Amino acid sequence: MRIRSSRLAVCAALVSIALATVAADAQESAGHVSQWIGALDGGIASRDRRTRESPPVPVMLLIITAPDGQLGGVMGRLDTNRQMAVQSVRIEGDAILFSVPDLSSSFSGTVSADGRTLKGTLTDDKSGKSSPLEFSRGPASRSCRSRSDE
Repeated sequence: MRIRSSRLAVCAALVSIALATVAADAQESAGHVSQWIGALDGGIASRDRRTRESPPVPVMLLIITAPDGQLGGVMGRLDTNRQMAVQSVRIEGDAILFSVPDLSSSFSGTVSADGRTLKGTLTDDKSGKSSPLEFSRGPASRSCRSRSDE
């Protein structure tokens, strides 16, 4: 059990470092990075859709604005080295929408008035099942300009 915990801690640290590197690179080239930390329903995170009762999976979300204004991002599982592209990102007022093709899922949510939380629903595009997904703003967001700083 101790080895498994140590292995998970090492994997989480590696993913955090990798995502921090992506955030730093994006900050230099784009100037706009939003980092969010949350927990994904274990059933949606699993490639085996039958495991709906799996424990939540910690994830980090980076939403990046390119110099030309295009939006994109990366979602990383903090319990593995897995990084997934975030595509079709749209920000409409306080609403944020995006897709995660690796999960065959789409997210639709709203940023709180204070900008500290992002609450929404992740919907499995194949089955139509959805689960709540809530993020808290991560530390990398404070180190670079957010869209609200413009």
